[in-house]
Amino acid sequence: VATACVAADLRGEALGALWQAEQTGQAHPRVYLPVLRMFRATGQWREAISTLDRMNRQGVTPSLQCYNTCIWACGGGSDSEAAREAQRLFDELPLKGYTPDAISANCLLDSVHGTPVGRQVFLDLLVPDLLAHALTGMHLDLHSLSHGAAREAIAWWVHEVLPQRESLPATMEVVCGVGGAAGKQQYAMVAVAVDVLSQLGLRWSQPRPGALSLSARDVRQYWRGQHLPWRRCGGGGEAAGV
Repeated sequence: VATACVAADLRGEALGALWQAEQTGQAHPRVYLPVLRMFRATGQWREAISTLDRMNRQGVTPSLQCYNTCIWACGGGSDSEAAREAQRLFDELPLKGYTPDAISANCLLDSVHGTPVGRQVFLDLLVPDLLAHALTGMHLDLHSLSHGAAREAIAWWVHEVLPQRESLPATMEVVCGVGGAAGKQQYAMVAVAVDVLSQLGLRWSQPRPGALSLSARDVRQYWRGQHLPWRRCGGGGEAAGV
């Protein structure tokens, strides 16, 4: 019942269904999860944390999915308090018997990307999967990442992955989505990638929807400007540091 209420954006009914479940002894993490998702979707991270606390008071152990949703809700906050709460919940996972997973990392990085903590979480929990599945040749696939994780991934790809290649093709792509039903998410991810590349000062083109292309020439020029070492960087026999 609670799930249907959230889908219809009926907050009062969703909370009413939750209250009824508590009163009848049917409280379970799956009853709270739709309410947590509702608060995440509306950016109400404080209410999400209150709901997690409410579960504990009711004697209901939050599931890893409940924790991840609450951490993700904190990514909708615009202040440092939300980021601190996301970090607190993430650090609490092992104490509750849960091992943070890639979903946990994606949720946390919406709050702490661009920080030393965010970078370490990205390296520890997301880089192994990216190396195995998201790097196709010289292309970076972002479709399985949150926006915060995507920001970390693009910077890592430009600064650490590509410079280690023996050579670069003429163009490389950041793949932002797969289109179709995920069109809105793809559009939002393109905006994230454009913002990161623009902040880095890298020029890009869009050869097709959902993909941004970088030229090897522009990447090499960027490395020179940043004084980054690289191997041979692409076909012209240019040595590191030249």
